[in-house]
Amino acid sequence: MAIPLLIPIALVGAVALVKTTGDTVEQTGDAVEQSGNAALKFAVFAAVAAGAYIAIKGAR
Repeated sequence: MAIPLLIPIALVGAVALVKTTGDTVEQTGDAVEQSGNAALKFAVFAAVAAGAYIAIKGAR
């Protein structure tokens, strides 16, 4: 009986996680962009992409 209720809760949680991750990426990107260091920008992008991949694969 509780299983159908868990599906929307899990979806809302997943959306919240993606939004929070996106906000963090945006703030980090702004800080890196202001620094102007291309190598640092690439390193942050790679770390964020890897973290997002792990988070998405772990959510499945």
